[in-house]
Amino acid sequence: MPRLIASAHDYDIQGILDQDHVGQTMFGLPVIGAESDCEQYADCVFHVATYWDGASQDVRQKRYKQIALIERTGLKVVTLIHPTATTTAGSIIGKGTYIDEICHVSNDCVIGPYCSMTTGTVIGHDTTLGFNCQISAQATLSMQTVGHNTSIGAYAKIMHWKNKDTRNRKIHIGSNCKIFSGVAMSKDIPDGHMQITNNRIWRSKEAPQDELC
Repeated sequence: MPRLIASAHDYDIQGILDQDHVGQTMFGLPVIGAESDCEQYADCVFHVATYWDGASQDVRQKRYKQIALIERTGLKVVTLIHPTATTTAGSIIGKGTYIDEICHVSNDCVIGPYCSMTTGTVIGHDTTLGFNCQISAQATLSMQTVGHNTSIGAYAKIMHWKNKDTRNRKIHIGSNCKIFSGVAMSKDIPDGHMQITNNRIWRSKEAPQDELC
């Protein structure tokens, strides 16, 4: 969160809206109301800062509800890019996305709305991320398509060149998927599945979130 705040250096931050912490101070900023109060600040711009790393279903649902509220009310959202992050000309960065410190987005990438990338993530060339994807620290993707509402854990790597079936094409990770930390991704993952280790893929029991996609 402090790095996200640093990324908003072009804005005068008024405070945080979070119904679970009204009246408190978080990261040096006042919690000035609940999410439902957002239309009182219609002349402001917003960023959904709740970060879901795939580990907590409650946080995943909370973030999705916050995005749904912003979309329903038509409030303006901003994309935040940390000063140490780099993006290549020609790549498309969707609204409401956050790119953390020392991340890199290479050429010919499409980053969907409301995505988050944490420290040191590398998005290699010709990669597409869907709506509300969460990419954790130092994960590396390249020549890959990722569906909506999918999380990729820290230090996960794209390893499609090790699989003869995917060596010369993009790997596809479906929507509502979880790739666990440290996994070497070398095969397609269908919608609603989890890749727990390099060779173990299970169906997720969590309900998909597709209403906004």
